[in-house]
Parts: sequence; C-alpha cells; structure tokens
Amino acid sequence: MIEFCNKHGFEIMDSAIEAASLVEEIWNNQEEFLRTSFIENGKVKLQNAVVETEDYFNKNKICEKNSDLVLAKNLGHLYAGKPNTSWEKIAANKTNTFHCKDIKSFLKICYGVTGKIVILLDKTEQSIDWVKALAWNITACGYEKTDFRVCFRTSNQTDPSFNKWVNENGFGGKISDAKFLIFREKPAKWLFKDEKDVIIVASNDLLPGLNSSAKSMLKSHPCVIFISEYKPVKQYGETIVEL
Repeated sequence: MIEFCNKHGFEIMDSAIEAASLVEEIWNNQEEFLRTSFIENGKVKLQNAVVETEDYFNKNKICEKNSDLVLAKNLGHLYAGKPNTSWEKIAANKTNTFHCKDIKSFLKICYGVTGKIVILLDKTEQSIDWVKALAWNITACGYEKTDFRVCFRTSNQTDPSFNKWVNENGFGGKISDAKFLIFREKPAKWLFKDEKDVIIVASNDLLPGLNSSAKSMLKSHPCVIFISEYKPVKQYGETIVEL
C-alpha cells in the first residue's frame, strides 16, 4: 500500500505508516493473536479468548476432550493442533459440513462425544430401508438399540409392519433417554426447545426432500454429517470435509 502511494505521488501521513506497521506485525505473528483452541494434558484450552468467551467456555465445558473441542469451535476458536481424530478434524475446520462414508464409521464418531444426535431422513421408501440398515449396524458394532428413537411412523392402513418393527426392535420409548433421534422429512417442534443439546445433525442425503425447518437446521448447525457411500457434490462456496 505504501509503495503504491509513493509511486503515484500520494502524501502519506505518519499515522497511516504506523497503522500499516502494526498490521504487518500482527500478520507476521498471527499465532499470538488468532483465537484458537489447543489440548494440554488431555484438556481443551482456549488461546487469546476474550474474558466473556473464557467465562462461558469454563462454565459450559464438561472436561471431555471431543465435546469441549466442539464447544470451543462454536465459540470461534478452531483447533490449532494437527488433527489426528475425526473430532479433531471437525474442530479444526471452519466448515460445518462433513462426510462419512458408512454407518459404522458414523456411529463410532457419534459415540465419541456427549450430546444428542439428530438424523434427518428424506421422505421416501428408502428411509425405512436406511433405518433397518442402521439397526443391523447397531447390533454388529455392539451398541444398544435403546440409545435410538425412531420419531416417525408409517400409516397403519398402508404399512403397519414398520410400526410393529419399530416397537419390536426397541426403537420406541422416552425421548429423554435416547442419544439418537431419527426424523423423516422434518424435525419435531419440541426438538428446538433443547437444540443446544444437539451436538450433531446428520442426513443420508446432501439435498433431501425436507421441509424448510430441516433444511435450515442442516445449513446452520455447527456440525452436520452426511452419511453416504459417495461423497456428495458440494454447492458453490461450500466446503465438505471427509471424516
């Protein structure tokens, strides 16, 4: 900037030169100014946090590395270390959009963090097949079906068998006792009363036929994971990180 001004005959005030020098100093020493998070002795800490952010983090952290990394990210402090795990990768990337190639990998990621997981499925017949594939993977991986709730039902007139299957496989019960909440087409209104407890929003399709509230949730939630054999095609300006 200074070189440009000198070349074209502009008069440069001393205050402008001082400001440029300050910017240059900050640029050359970014690690001293960037708001990041790091892990020390197994605990997540914030770097260059303002007092209000530090107080909020200390009040809401649960002293669990993965969950605290996500909390730090949500407060604008990306993980500054070299990502060695899926959750460190999630915490180190500014994007909120991630891709997981299969259900087994997805379950492993989810069980590495505290908080509820919301799964939004497209309103198609394939969504029922997806839930049944999920049930198989839960058993194969040694997890408990009682951690899951299918929060939608089919018509008893057209497809009573699925509703019976849900009950027989333990996917019914109290919502408060579940870690995974599975919806089709749209999330229930009661979900948004405790949305802060939802740490992951997942879907089996990048562009599902969902209603506006579901699409808004996929766009705005800090951690969205798409579960598919193939990595989805990103839209303009969007970054999708492979887990």
